[in-house]
Amino acid sequence: MPRSDKDAKNREKAQKILDRAEILYDREEWMRAHREFTRAGNQYLELEEYRVAEQCFLFSSKALVHEARYYDAFDSLRLSAQACIQLSDFDKAVEYYDVAAKNVLRSARKDVESKSILAASFGFLCQFITGQHEKGLGFIKRIKAYVDLKEFTEHKLIRLVKGLTLAIVNKDASALNLIKKEYQRSSYVPAESKLIREALIVATSYLLLDVKINLEKTELVNEETLNFTLDFNLKPLHEMRKDSVLSYDFKKVTIQEMNVTVSDNLTITGRPDFPLEITEETAQIPFSSRANFPGEGFVGPFSFKFDLDDTFELKLKTDSQKIVIKSPPARLGIDLVPMINPIINQTFPMEVKVSNPSDADIVNISVEFEFPQNLRLMRGTTSKKIYQLIRNEDFKYQISLKPLEPGTHKIKATVSFQDADGNLIGPNEAELKLEINL
Repeated sequence: MPRSDKDAKNREKAQKILDRAEILYDREEWMRAHREFTRAGNQYLELEEYRVAEQCFLFSSKALVHEARYYDAFDSLRLSAQACIQLSDFDKAVEYYDVAAKNVLRSARKDVESKSILAASFGFLCQFITGQHEKGLGFIKRIKAYVDLKEFTEHKLIRLVKGLTLAIVNKDASALNLIKKEYQRSSYVPAESKLIREALIVATSYLLLDVKINLEKTELVNEETLNFTLDFNLKPLHEMRKDSVLSYDFKKVTIQEMNVTVSDNLTITGRPDFPLEITEETAQIPFSSRANFPGEGFVGPFSFKFDLDDTFELKLKTDSQKIVIKSPPARLGIDLVPMINPIINQTFPMEVKVSNPSDADIVNISVEFEFPQNLRLMRGTTSKKIYQLIRNEDFKYQISLKPLEPGTHKIKATVSFQDADGNLIGPNEAELKLEINL
């Protein structure tokens, strides 16, 4: 008989069983309804119609709960979860494992704690491969409070949970290798075996994925642009092809969303749009930022969620990189401008212009002049204190001088100031020349 004809015949048979189960359920013939729902569910599993099978096992468990058969209801709920795993509907599978783990503890049978731990562990795995590791650990901890501590600690699936956690939190490859060996020695139904293998793939991906922050520079000037990238090296992921346990052929990574934390003295000015697909072995995700004010700062961590081959969800958080933002170099200019043509033995006014041509503010400015003997100060002072000059600002004042001899007179100027970071600049000396006519 052709496969399609056989499937059609089996589907018709499964539907008849399901119809009968629903009638029995409506009549509240709970045990008979449970048996028929289970038969129908198994038929639909063979047909790979997992959604219908899931519902059959769900109603099987409900019928058992009506009879307070919590121990048996556990098995039906577990089968519903397995059907969801085959559909990669891991969120729904977690719900079934959650109910199964709690309900079985209501039974008086001896091994209920082991069953509860088993369900909680598989629920954790469902959350682990969907990037919800912390939530999965919370699920495990809730069940831990209701079972014997020794049995909990020694359960082989709890060792699996611990190994996966150590692998991704501590980057511990040895812990992962141990649980891979134990997995090879264990026997599970196909759906749950698939779930464990996929959890191992996710954990291995965390270990192999190479992600680094690449800064254009670590020191920059205030208001300068800083470009940086998040660099991905996906080549190590291809090693999973050679792994006898994983045998996984990686194809691509899709970054669904990404957030980057930077210090207050940086503002992100450019970033790519997400989702962003990476199929090459290496890739750089570009960002740009602007420095706001001087001081120590940082770029990162990056927090992002990504998919492997549109199947597995992972969440990763990088380290951070330190930077230093400095004020622009501060400079001070001094110009002496005679207000009239200087003539020997005649007093003339001289304008002193102190300017800040730099891009940084300067404060606590001190200017001192030393005049030669043949150039006499008649009015004003040889020293001047200026509290502040902002960028591109100047300050002017006048003095009066009287030259006693013609020629070139050399005026010595000594200046000092503090830049925007509070650093003392100077004292610096300069020589200014003044021509005197007869």
